[in-house]
Amino acid sequence: RCIKPNTTKSPNSFDSGEVLRQLRYAGMMETIRIRREGYALREEHESFYRRFHLLLSSTEANQGEGITHLVKVLSQRLQLTHAEWQIGHSKIFLKRDLATKLELLAHLRVRAAGRIVVDFGRKVARTRASNLLTAWGKLQVNLIRKRRQIIASNKISATYRMCLVRRVYKTTLVSVIRIQCLGRRIVACEKVRRVRDPYWDKSFHDLDLLHSEMVSQMDDAVNAKDFKTAADLEKKLAPLKEALESKRPLTRSVLESRIAEVQTQLDDAVARKAFQECAPLQEKLEDLVKKREDLPTLDELKDAVHQAEKNVSDAAARRDFAAAASLQAALDNAKQRLEDA
Repeated sequence: RCIKPNTTKSPNSFDSGEVLRQLRYAGMMETIRIRREGYALREEHESFYRRFHLLLSSTEANQGEGITHLVKVLSQRLQLTHAEWQIGHSKIFLKRDLATKLELLAHLRVRAAGRIVVDFGRKVARTRASNLLTAWGKLQVNLIRKRRQIIASNKISATYRMCLVRRVYKTTLVSVIRIQCLGRRIVACEKVRRVRDPYWDKSFHDLDLLHSEMVSQMDDAVNAKDFKTAADLEKKLAPLKEALESKRPLTRSVLESRIAEVQTQLDDAVARKAFQECAPLQEKLEDLVKKREDLPTLDELKDAVHQAEKNVSDAAARRDFAAAASLQAALDNAKQRLEDA
């Protein structure tokens, strides 16, 4: 039947007293009471078990299975009697209050399971995040350590290369300084030599020409009665004459004159009893006498050739061919010196 919300049929007007009176007269309230006292919910076994088996704990689920075991466990837990529900061949019958209570418990169990799943998911996410952060931190630490190692190795390499370059630079600097010192020493020695002996780079022929020229100039100055110029030229002639004598080619006649001069000086020192002067003069005399072998006269060369020929003949007569060969070489040398003289 249609329940009228009001007696005037006005829209948006609800008269609760009139609606309740209509429901009472129509027997709806009694029907509701009967339905409430009876088994208002009817559901198949499989559907009921699928909806409410989650109310069982793991231990209770392992103790048995099926709709009978489910009803038994829930009855013990909720302290229910068989009057609250009945199990048919294919369906289960239960009252509305019990159905509402079971729905609420299932909803609460689902929410609890959802919270557990959410908590587990959050824990997994936190674990993954912490693992990720730990891995990222380890990576950063390794990168920092690697970067520090690279910087340290680069610094060590740079320091080593700097030491090598510095060592090469110091060695080069010392070498350059030594070369400069040697060059300055050579230049200084050259200047000192020029100061001590201004004629060191001139040959005997050049000095002889210069000596002759200066003698001629001095004679001209004396003839012109320019005695100051003549005195200056005479002072210059003394070192020039010494340089000329020192560079004069050594011949046998020059050697004999020097020997005679040194012998005269030695005899004079002995006569004066200047024995300190005798030792160097004696050494000089012996050196000059030894040079006679390098500057023999023609007669001495001829005598040496005749003596070498005689020695070769005597060795051949004795059949001493080894000695004859060496004496023949001495003979050839004597003949060559004779030809050169």
